[in-house]
Order: sequence, then structure tokens, then C-alpha cells
Amino acid sequence: MNARTLVRSVRVELGWSQRDLARRCGVAQPSISDIESGDRDTTVDTLGRILKGAQYSVIGVPTSRPALADWAVRLAQLLRDDPGGVEKTFVQIADDLAAVDPATRVALCITPPQPTGDRAVDGVLAGLVEFLLSRAGLPVPSWVDDSNRRSPEAWDLVDILGLRELAREQTPEPFRRRNVFVPADFLLSA
Repeated sequence: MNARTLVRSVRVELGWSQRDLARRCGVAQPSISDIESGDRDTTVDTLGRILKGAQYSVIGVPTSRPALADWAVRLAQLLRDDPGGVEKTFVQIADDLAAVDPATRVALCITPPQPTGDRAVDGVLAGLVEFLLSRAGLPVPSWVDDSNRRSPEAWDLVDILGLRELAREQTPEPFRRRNVFVPADFLLSA
């Protein structure tokens, strides 16, 4: 995960402005803005100070797989540029999380992802994390319980009548609670 995604995700999750974060961590607000916009790289020391002000820590995870927060940034871009790629990306996220050891799986899901701009997509992400972690008896991060990570109306990942009805019958509870419905085979490789 890059500093840009990490700082913005943490700040947004806390509901803080850049000015609030700057006050708490002792890093100038324009520097935080430059980091979040990608206009400036930062050192591990500065990143550590920013995160410490938000009561987070920098931790290295031995994996080359993207964190869920990185996937959320990618999904937001797809929603703008190629909405048809969203379903394929969900499958890739599930496969990536299933492919790593349990501790790494939890670590990749800890940082709250930024909203993608589509509450149904955010609901699928939260449902996927809850489903994969709880099924393995792993701790589920609290960000998945955010009511904004739920579709305001029923949303079907696949909009083919016969598959939609089957998905609504077979959708696991973590998705159903978020008002999103996924076909059973979506979860098979996970």
C-alpha cells in the first residue's frame, strides 16, 4: 500500500480533515495534502508520525498482494472508467485473500478502504472481508460494520434473471446483511 492511500484511508475512516490530522501529528497540513494527492513522496519517519497521530502504526507485511484499501482505490477507478471490470476485480480480490496465510489475510484487510463512490460495491467489499475472515475463525475489522458499507437497495452482482434468483437464495449472510447478492460460484475459489 502506498502512503497516499494509507494516509487518506486512515484520515477518512476517522472523519478528520487534513487540518485535524496535522494538528494531532505535528506535520504541516500542506504536506499531508501533498502526500494524499501523490504530489509528494514521504519518508517512513514522516509516515510514522502521521499515523501515530491517528493512533495507527506502520507495519511491514511479507506479501506482494495488494491490501484491500488498494483494491478499493482500483475499484473506484473502474467504476469511473470500466464498470464492467468490477465483477472480475471482486473475484481477484477473493482469490488473493484466499491465497495468503491467515495472519497476512487479516493484515491485508485491517486498513479501512476509502469509499469507492458506490455503496453497493463498498457493501460487497465489506461482505467479502467478513465472509472470508469469519469463515476461517479470524478477527474481522470493525470498519466492515459501517452502515455506509451497505447498499441502500437490493443489488445483484449478476443481473441475469435465473442467476439473480439463485444468488438471492444462496447468498451468505455477510453479503445479505449489506443488501448485496452474489452467486454461489463467486465464492468457490475463495
